[in-house]
Amino acid sequence: MSVKRILRVIIVIALTSSCSRDHKKETISNYVHYVWKRQPGEITINKMEDIKSITGIDSITLLINEYAKNIQPLPSLDTILNHIEKDIEYNSNLLTKTNQRIDSLNAFQGKDKSYNEFLKTYIKTFTDLRDFTILQIDELKYMQSRLKKYSKNEEDVLSYQMLCEYKLNGRSEDTTSKVVTQTFFLTSDTRRIFLVK
Repeated sequence: MSVKRILRVIIVIALTSSCSRDHKKETISNYVHYVWKRQPGEITINKMEDIKSITGIDSITLLINEYAKNIQPLPSLDTILNHIEKDIEYNSNLLTKTNQRIDSLNAFQGKDKSYNEFLKTYIKTFTDLRDFTILQIDELKYMQSRLKKYSKNEEDVLSYQMLCEYKLNGRSEDTTSKVVTQTFFLTSDTRRIFLVK
């Protein structure tokens, strides 16, 4: 084997191992230093442990509980997807009718040359209804897409829940140190934090 070929193999192995490396500690450490505006050495990580790897099935369970609040027994995923589909259809029909009503009221207002406060308020109520309905449809479509995505990949890890205890070292002799314990939720690639409790 030539030297070039050996170097290529070493570089490929190094890149592969660094890409697949677990970045949890590094990500949390960088985040903590940034948030507290501290330099390396001013924060000591005392303890870091995996609490849970959150999978697609965990997310489905959370979404089902969120969607089916106060419904016992909890409906199945198929039942919820059917309900969401019906809700999207109902709200889409409502949106169409609301837009038609707004258009006809605006046309009437254009013909009526007098200033009519009641008509303006009436149109505003339909405009508010339209905006609310659009938000409802978007929220339902988002929940539907998440449920479908997670049900296809139930075992895939979507995020990691980490417990971290760290010590903020005092900056001067008259400053005391502070110990902080937080729970971090990292993305599946462990390079970003999307929630801290």
